[in-house]
Amino acid sequence: MTPTNTESGSGSTTKPEPAAQARDGAAQARDGTAQARGAAAQTRDLAAQARDPAAPAPESGTPLAGRPRWTLAVKLALLFSALLLLVQTGVYVASSLAISRIATGEVSERLEVGAKVFRQVFDQDRRRLELTATVLSADFAFREAIATNDVPTMLSVLSNHGQRINADVMMLAGLNDIVVADTQSLRSSVRNAGSRFPFPELTAAAERDGQASGIVVMKDGNPYQLVVLPVMAPRPIARLAVGFRIDSKLARELKAVTGLDVSFAHLDGDWRVYTSTLPQESLPALADILRKNEGNNAPFQASFNGEPYEMRVVPLADSSGERVAAILQSPLAETLAPFNLLNTTLFTAGSIALLLGILGSVWVARHLTRPVARLTLLVDRIGRGEFLLGERVRSNDEIGHLAKRFDAMREGLAERESRILDLTYMDPLTGLPNRTRLVEAVHQRLAGGGTCSILYLNLDRFRLINQTLGHAFGDRVLTAVGQRIRDLLQGDALVARAGGDEFAVLLSNQDPANAEALARALATTLERPLVIDDHPVDVGAAIGVAHAPAHASAADEFLRAADAAMQVAKARRAPFVVFEPEKKRTGEGQLSLLTEMRRAIANNEFVLYYQPKIHLASGRLSGAEALIRWHHPSLGLRAPDSFIPFAEQTGYIRHLTGEVIRMAAQQAAAWRRGGDPIEIAFNLSPRDLLVPDLPRRITEAVARFGGVISDLCCEVTESSAMEDPEAAVQRLHALRELGLTIAIDDFGTGYSSLSYIQRLPASALKIDQSFVRHMNSRPQAATIVRSTIELAHSLGLSVTAEGVEDAETLNSLKAWGCDYAQGYFFGRPMPAHEFDRWRAIYGPALAVVSVNTSHHATVATVAAVADLAALGSPGNIDAD
Repeated sequence: MTPTNTESGSGSTTKPEPAAQARDGAAQARDGTAQARGAAAQTRDLAAQARDPAAPAPESGTPLAGRPRWTLAVKLALLFSALLLLVQTGVYVASSLAISRIATGEVSERLEVGAKVFRQVFDQDRRRLELTATVLSADFAFREAIATNDVPTMLSVLSNHGQRINADVMMLAGLNDIVVADTQSLRSSVRNAGSRFPFPELTAAAERDGQASGIVVMKDGNPYQLVVLPVMAPRPIARLAVGFRIDSKLARELKAVTGLDVSFAHLDGDWRVYTSTLPQESLPALADILRKNEGNNAPFQASFNGEPYEMRVVPLADSSGERVAAILQSPLAETLAPFNLLNTTLFTAGSIALLLGILGSVWVARHLTRPVARLTLLVDRIGRGEFLLGERVRSNDEIGHLAKRFDAMREGLAERESRILDLTYMDPLTGLPNRTRLVEAVHQRLAGGGTCSILYLNLDRFRLINQTLGHAFGDRVLTAVGQRIRDLLQGDALVARAGGDEFAVLLSNQDPANAEALARALATTLERPLVIDDHPVDVGAAIGVAHAPAHASAADEFLRAADAAMQVAKARRAPFVVFEPEKKRTGEGQLSLLTEMRRAIANNEFVLYYQPKIHLASGRLSGAEALIRWHHPSLGLRAPDSFIPFAEQTGYIRHLTGEVIRMAAQQAAAWRRGGDPIEIAFNLSPRDLLVPDLPRRITEAVARFGGVISDLCCEVTESSAMEDPEAAVQRLHALRELGLTIAIDDFGTGYSSLSYIQRLPASALKIDQSFVRHMNSRPQAATIVRSTIELAHSLGLSVTAEGVEDAETLNSLKAWGCDYAQGYFFGRPMPAHEFDRWRAIYGPALAVVSVNTSHHATVATVAAVADLAALGSPGNIDAD
């Protein structure tokens, strides 16, 4: 029953209980707006009193000469000077600090660049040593000399190659790690020949990785950059070591490149600096600094002979247990010189600016006090209610103009304040309170500790009205809806326009049952067509109802609860829905799921399981379908149906598809490198077909792992291709042009037409398992499968039957000419390593199945194939 008011001579009023109890809250809801307007009303009252002729007249002739105007001038001058001094000082201090940071940063940057150049030089030397060692190990004469134990020839070859690259060490050791030949003995007293190779760590690494390099300390006490690799013929017959000595020549070369002083030191119980571009007398102090800053690889400052340096220790990679480091030094005085000059220039310029500012402030203060004194008299007279002040202020500047217009400003200010309050709290289109007023009223109700209810409305079909009849007509519809709501409530509740096509009704001190009855009445009222310009307009509304404090204790939470209930009402197409707290928890759980999915991709928790696809004519494995699984850290293996639908709804499916493409491309490339390439099929969702860069993403994934794009097949369902047919066809043609196989998945469960399927660049069709599994028990299903096979062949498409679980189904499919099959009869979805094991042993048993096409012969091999199908992990989740 629609609430109405019935007025009579006796003064009796008849109204349904919900609206009657809502009246008390309506007046309270308007109190805030009335109080907010009070200030504007008081301002207007003061202006009216000021214009009252009975106001006392001002005292005439108030002397200005008796006022200490010079005191104000002095104060202004001092104030401006002090502010200027403070600003200049702050600018100077900030500039000095910034200059200091920039200077220090430049030194650190020089050290960082020097460290990078240093590493590049060492890396280039290492590559040069590796290249020389590789060329030498491939020399036929050298390998022949090794094979015949011709030591003189070996020494000659080592010496010649060493001279070409200026190598300091050329050493050959046998597989027993005994040094056979050593060029170091030709230039020094060090003898390595006949002894064990001194760096077994490098030989072990070279044997394991094919080559090894490191910084080592030789018997002469000097560090060397050494490369070790085996001599192959074609198996290893010896080990070759090539190295450069790290000495003063290298230090000078690095200084010439980086502009930094370079020192090399060795930690053998204590730090010893054995070469440096610094003066010789500074080396003991440098060793002492290294002891104090041991383990510090960040830039730090130190002093040599009273001169500050910025330093950085660069550890050199070693494989012998020795610790060798390069020390880069840059004198601070040289770097800071231009910055100190800049600092001096700033100080001089700041001092001059400060002096000029003080002189200017004195001049401004003297000229500002005169009109300010007259403005003071003007303000006094305005305070006494006198507004005719033209003869008192004759200045033509801004201050005089301000004094002359002061009264008009006050009146205008009062009027604007009233208007601002209206705009702040009222919706100009409907004349209803707006969302700001609604939120403020909710805050007041909840702060008062009382109970209240809110009805949150969203109009149906309003977007269609805007699109069809225009926004101007839509505005009139909103106005009419607001009026209808007010007419129903007769001013007994706070009715607000919450925004767009949403309205809200705030009820105070209402029983929840009464509020819900009012919501039902309101929904019934809005179902009646609106008549605008003789046009009946059907709108209707979905209403969400929330109660406080039962559903929320804060304003934002209260409004969210009502909005959530309204969204549920729209989804259910119900006139109104009361907020259900468990729905909130469901939404929060979905947000948590989205966060977990992002984390899962970052932590590689998603994996692919592979289900084999068998060519029925030959019985051979022809491919595999990739099915995504989630190894959740706490919940274990999760099925796709627990996260794929949510990913589709939120649009996160694009990221999941990207992860599937990456893993499928990686596995396809791995199987191809292993010599057993097969085609991997993966599924594309409807949202994936709308992504313009899908072909590029697939191409990049295949190129990244060095695979072949023809090893991949994408499967799309009929319904996914129908969401945006033109875009889907365009995207699928682009994928087909790349060399990707296209298959229509779950055929028979969609609603697309055959004419549309002909436009798809597909070469394969997969019959949904819902038909294949019931072939033996439902004749209709068998007819559909057989007809689909014939139809696909007539269209030039190969056919794959999903869900093959027994030999009888397999025999029927082979008899009808089905090309491929997959299902539990052959194998469950399994991880890649189990798939490889399955593939290694499935051939003989499956070959028997392909040869014995009769029912009895096939049944005899079911046990063997069943053993193969059981290879999947016990915990496999088989849903696609």
